[in-house]
Amino acid sequence: MKSSPFNLSHYLMGVRFDNWLGLLARARFRLAPERLPQALLISLLSLVLFPFALLEGAVCALPVAKTKPEKDPVFILGCWRSGTTYLQNLLTRDRQFAWADPVNTCMFSNSVLLGWLLRGGVAEGLKGARPMDNVQYSLDLPMEETFAVANFTPYSIDHMTAFPSVYRWYLKPAFVADLSPAQRRRWERAYRYMVKKLTWLKGGRQLLFKSPDNTCRIRELLSMYPDARFVNIHRDPYTTVKSTIHMFTKQMELLRLTPLPALLRHLSCEPEAAGFFEGVTANLARGEPLASAWEHAAKTLPIAARERETVSALGHALGGDEESVCAALTLAASELSRLEEE
Repeated sequence: MKSSPFNLSHYLMGVRFDNWLGLLARARFRLAPERLPQALLISLLSLVLFPFALLEGAVCALPVAKTKPEKDPVFILGCWRSGTTYLQNLLTRDRQFAWADPVNTCMFSNSVLLGWLLRGGVAEGLKGARPMDNVQYSLDLPMEETFAVANFTPYSIDHMTAFPSVYRWYLKPAFVADLSPAQRRRWERAYRYMVKKLTWLKGGRQLLFKSPDNTCRIRELLSMYPDARFVNIHRDPYTTVKSTIHMFTKQMELLRLTPLPALLRHLSCEPEAAGFFEGVTANLARGEPLASAWEHAAKTLPIAARERETVSALGHALGGDEESVCAALTLAASELSRLEEE
């Protein structure tokens, strides 16, 4: 049976139209031909909902502006695939906490006036929304609040999965410190608005958020919410990295609207990736510093010069005990080689 060209679980199905146009423009409207039906469906729904989104913004402006959370949020931190979703699902059973449900996130800009009408569509779209582990979402379980921010701004790493052709741009919002001062102010304003609107919708209860992205911006969150609390969860790093690679591979194939750039193709489960990691390990074994070992291995990748520079730059961001890094790279190379053989 031929699969449908439409993915109702796509996180952009409720995107605000002005944000959608900006996302398309940033990708220069260069969409993958096979993803055009999905993009057209998102465009149509977004355009139909846009007048109601503007009306909701006007109606909610005063009550949201007057809302002052009594308690700063609680943030669950951790790498992707480390158990953050399970922990949030567990903690949100405590009635003292409120959270962003699927309607509040996927349909953030229309969750007040049309939330009652959109609930059925959101519930249908939640089926199969987590291909990396087959865990089923439901309307009474929380979702990451960053999807709400992604609904009306470009400042979310989530957009990287939909627009991998410009993935470099969407890496920056994860590390807020890498944004320009003007962009950082816009991100902060959007995040504050999201928190205040959810607090108003949830009757003033303390918000409990979970997003691995927030692990990269604790300093910025503390500057906005000095009394915030953070819960960090971790898992065996080898298992976590392997599972994270699997997650992004699955998600990007499900959600992408643009072609994959050569860099991401070659750093997936291909022989070049296994050879790259083995090269880094061999260079470390010869006594090279980590950054140098990474950079020299990157020079062997069969990709464009600009993309090679991007990979090389990642090496300078690596730190920690080199013996541990060497062991991790060896394991990664072994796993990638095994996957290629299968």
